[in-house]
Amino acid sequence: MAVVSISLDEESALALENIMRSLGIKSRSEAVRFAISTTDASLKDMESISGRC
Repeated sequence: MAVVSISLDEESALALENIMRSLGIKSRSEAVRFAISTTDASLKDMESISGRC
């Protein structure tokens, strides 16, 4: 697995913590992976509907 380091402003860090708490996610890495996969799936859905993104 690749290691990626990111910096978040305070508002984004709090949003990530809220997402984790709401979904029962125990680690920030897991939350970021979830956000990426969810966004990727949404983009693919939009692309399949419109034929492009």
